Amino acid sequence: MFQFKGFFVRLIAVFYAAVMLVGSPRYVKDGQNVPRAEDVIAEVNVISDVHMEGNNFYRKDVYVRSLRNMTQYTPGFDALIMCGDNTMNGFGGEYHILNGLTARLLPDAEILPVCGNHDVGNGDGDFEEKRDRFIDQYNAYHASAPISRLWYSRVLDGCRFIALASDTNSDDDIVFSEEELNWFIGQLDAAAAAGVPALVACHYPLSYLDREFREAITAHGNVYYFSGHLHRHGISVQRINGRDDLWNINLPRETECDEDTGETEWYTGLGINLQITADAVTVNTYNFYTAQLTDSFTVPIVKSSEFGVQSSEF
Repeated sequence: MFQFKGFFVRLIAVFYAAVMLVGSPRYVKDGQNVPRAEDVIAEVNVISDVHMEGNNFYRKDVYVRSLRNMTQYTPGFDALIMCGDNTMNGFGGEYHILNGLTARLLPDAEILPVCGNHDVGNGDGDFEEKRDRFIDQYNAYHASAPISRLWYSRVLDGCRFIALASDTNSDDDIVFSEEELNWFIGQLDAAAAAGVPALVACHYPLSYLDREFREAITAHGNVYYFSGHLHRHGISVQRINGRDDLWNINLPRETECDEDTGETEWYTGLGINLQITADAVTVNTYNFYTAQLTDSFTVPIVKSSEFGVQSSEF
């Protein structure tokens, strides 16, 4: 039954994608390749706040060009992390457009979506229905590793991905259970034991999290926390507690454009390209819409024996 349901969901999405790709933008011809070292064992792209909406074709076009630029200028990347508010209202049609386009344009990448407040109704009701829709849509494309709740993890080559989500019907307040906290600490422990970075994604900024979650992060190392929600005019990249092995990265809306004219902003398309080797992590700030590299830095992976518990500054 589940396999049939997933097949049916994907079939509808294929139809939506075929329609939406008619006349859609191509990749930027004069874009900039992201340099890739030969010893990279994992390459991950990160975006947030796509806000796919059925009647907004400008936003759809921005997304299509961003994905095509990813394929052209970050070839061989392993996964795409989407930090929530992937849809505007959590409607089925929005998921069919979003997932249909993503599956068609990025057939070889692992797609790792995080649930945002808009994906579950933005506090306007129908939370349980839209929560279950998010899970069903995810499982339709991840039949070998289905989820039964909004928070989950995946082991990738060279890193561990951890998705956090509030399981409450709210637009700004987030509530995490004791179960999720214990699970989260276990995930960080597993990443540390394996000697790999933990890529933590939550729609809400780090400062929104309960103190216990922030202290769990600072008790570990090699943690990269990605979020969205604020729709800032640019990317915020900050060390946590001044440490080179803990990073807090907040992303703008990927598809920022004028609702009436389609005019984009300078920060439209900004995201992160993360490249991981056995010894270091390179963080590239990249505009996937304009296909331009804007910043880059590399930090070493710290051995677990060097971690020290520190109270969070947030």
